[in-house]
Amino acid sequence: MTHINHRRPMDSSSRSSHSLADRAEAWVILLHSGSATDEHRRELAAWRAASPDHEAAFRAAERLWQDMGMALAPEVASRREESSPFQSPSPQGLRRSLSGGKARIFRSAPSVGKQRRTAFALAACLLASIIAVRMLGLTDVWLSDYRTTTGERSEITLADGSRVILDTDTALSVHLGEQVRRVELYRGRASFRVAADPARPFEVAVGAVTVRALGTAYDVALSGNEVLVSVLEHSVAVRVSGSERALTLAAGQRTRWNGRELSEPEPVNARTASAWHKGKMIFDDRPLAEAIAELDRYRPGTIWITSAELRALRVTGVFPLNRPDTVLKDMAATLKLRTTKLGPWITLLHR
Repeated sequence: MTHINHRRPMDSSSRSSHSLADRAEAWVILLHSGSATDEHRRELAAWRAASPDHEAAFRAAERLWQDMGMALAPEVASRREESSPFQSPSPQGLRRSLSGGKARIFRSAPSVGKQRRTAFALAACLLASIIAVRMLGLTDVWLSDYRTTTGERSEITLADGSRVILDTDTALSVHLGEQVRRVELYRGRASFRVAADPARPFEVAVGAVTVRALGTAYDVALSGNEVLVSVLEHSVAVRVSGSERALTLAAGQRTRWNGRELSEPEPVNARTASAWHKGKMIFDDRPLAEAIAELDRYRPGTIWITSAELRALRVTGVFPLNRPDTVLKDMAATLKLRTTKLGPWITLLHR
């Protein structure tokens, strides 16, 4: 995996094991960091002129820098004008050094285009959003009886004998009352295998959605404002607060609540849907964007795919959940893609 930093790139005669692409990317980062001196620029010109391979690597690194701008702000990047390698449309007015999750801001040359500032501002906003989400997650921690961290899974047995599997970054609370057994899911995904007790219905509440077990095994997931209910055995009844409609799902069916409406039952592959119970991800001809979104849940930070073309690539395979970085590396190698790591929080997936 390629790591970006602001150190001076190695001389072309170096016997270092770093690849030519790594050195080219290091030059591009230095050039746009605001720290490049005239001496650096002369060295870069000599390095590029030393070999056609050097020049090709540098131009490929510049394209990656521009792709990063597209990943950050497609609506900005789509309007950008063609520019030379020394006039990249990517941000150079502000540079962020991501170290230990903290951001340090550097000022560079005053000649900065609006598009560059906007694209980089969006990157800063994303980082701030990641940090804010983590901070807001503290509320879930305080409210929950059981929780998992990123990359962690846990299986618990409740006092009534029901079994619950908590997926990565999940928080829930449990109330086993005399008349009803109720679980509140605050974040993440959980699987429920409910112990029979006709006198006390078992319910899972996720915001406005309540899922009542009818003697069953099922998964409930919360992602943003979307709630996904998948039934593995028997059936469940799903209802939404303020609505008289109740939807019954049978085994092999699922429904989605998008914050406005509940979808009609649709088929779900129980083996694929429940693979995470056994520490696996199964993708059967899925878009790369969907596979990466699932993988992203098991690792800190976020992965950005730099183009719509790459997001549409197809992925098929069975992957372990406990080694997400290895899975990312294997996916990239299979699809002939590369990864570039920008500090601890952002990883680009690109050609």
